[in-house]
Amino acid sequence: MVARLSKSLASKSFLIALTQLHKALVWSTRAFLFNPFTKPTTMKQPKLNSTACPYNNEVKTIYFKILKEAKTLLSGLPREELRYSLIREDRYSNSLSQIIHEFCNPLLYLRLESYTDGTLGIRYGFEPCQDYAHITAAFTRFLYKVTMKDSTKQDIEGCIKTQFYIHNPDELYAYLEEQMKHHTFNLIKYKPTVNKRKQLKAVA
Repeated sequence: MVARLSKSLASKSFLIALTQLHKALVWSTRAFLFNPFTKPTTMKQPKLNSTACPYNNEVKTIYFKILKEAKTLLSGLPREELRYSLIREDRYSNSLSQIIHEFCNPLLYLRLESYTDGTLGIRYGFEPCQDYAHITAAFTRFLYKVTMKDSTKQDIEGCIKTQFYIHNPDELYAYLEEQMKHHTFNLIKYKPTVNKRKQLKAVA
């Protein structure tokens, strides 16, 4: 009986000590968190290379110019599924080594990305389909035309990256559509070309 009582008292004293320790930890944590002299720890964001700003601004401007042309080319296609597109936008463009904007379509692919040195680059691709070669050829010609040294304020010819050329946007589109983690769907509005409108009027 005495042994059981002493054991019970020991357990009770242990619980009291544990409770006091818990309270001490809570109060010390609160004191640290609400101490006005305690500097909050924040993660430092990598800074972009300031000398690359004019270059990057030009790359970004040209990228969206190419994107607009790509949508214009696709808008003339009657088949709705060929005007499907998946868009990815990263609003936190101050980070390095990431996708800033991505456009994926069953026929065309375009991406604006940043690298660890603070510069921006453009990747592209197209589906090798003979039936729509006039679309993919026009897209490629326009892309290289607007990035030529003679066509831009800054020399950005090196911004076109072909190390990881996308040669099958159709398969990539199907994969991204299935995952749907970072992209949003967008249907490009159908705008018949001048010749197509003439044909439609002639039939009517």
